[in-house]
Amino acid sequence: MMAVPASLMFGHRSRGGAMDYASLPSYPPPPSHAPEPQPGNERQLTPRQTQVLIDLTWLAGIMVLILWTRHAVTNIERAQAAERARAVAPPPTPLDFGLVAERFGQIQAGASREEVERLLGPPTERRAWGPEVEEFELRWWNGGKNIFRADREWNRWSDPANPNRWAAVVYWRWPEKEQAVYGKLKKGF
Repeated sequence: MMAVPASLMFGHRSRGGAMDYASLPSYPPPPSHAPEPQPGNERQLTPRQTQVLIDLTWLAGIMVLILWTRHAVTNIERAQAAERARAVAPPPTPLDFGLVAERFGQIQAGASREEVERLLGPPTERRAWGPEVEEFELRWWNGGKNIFRADREWNRWSDPANPNRWAAVVYWRWPEKEQAVYGKLKKGF
């Protein structure tokens, strides 16, 4: 291997003078500022960039369509489930009014709605109201001496053969229960 003199390695000639830069290529200096755009010479998108933008637009549209379809399918499934739930449980038929009249005395204050309906069957009228109920409430209220809360609900069991025979129960929220019997009223038996 041949040894290279140190004077050549560091850019000095063997004479010990300065390096001659004339042998190196010369380039023009960089511009001091960017050239101003010429009118009518706007930057155009390449065909590749145009195709990418079109593809992204299609992708966004497909994603919106998929999300909308998912939302619609969820709503349809919920509606079908609710319809099946309504179709599965037909409303129970009321008991014979003779049984209702016979068992009416067994209802105790504070009994739950489920206990009453287990005893008397489903009511023929929920949230019942009429002149007899209104008169009963006025007497019961006793000029404001007794408490009769606003969140009450009356249910009535009527005799289909005689509209003047019925039994009614009033529920309201008790502190320890959801809705429980507060009072009862009957007519015609």
